[in-house]
Amino acid sequence: MVTMRVLVVEDEKLLADAVATGLRRHAMAVDVRTTARVPSSGRRSTTTTW
Repeated sequence: MVTMRVLVVEDEKLLADAVATGLRRHAMAVDVRTTARVPSSGRRSTTTTW
């Protein structure tokens, strides 16, 4: 049996962990990376560039 490996990248750690938990329940290998960076002003940017 081949295990699917998934990378979850999400700013919000709680959401990333919830998604990872659901995927693991379906026998997937999951890596989680959070992308949140706090600028020196202390405010988080909400702009996403694709």
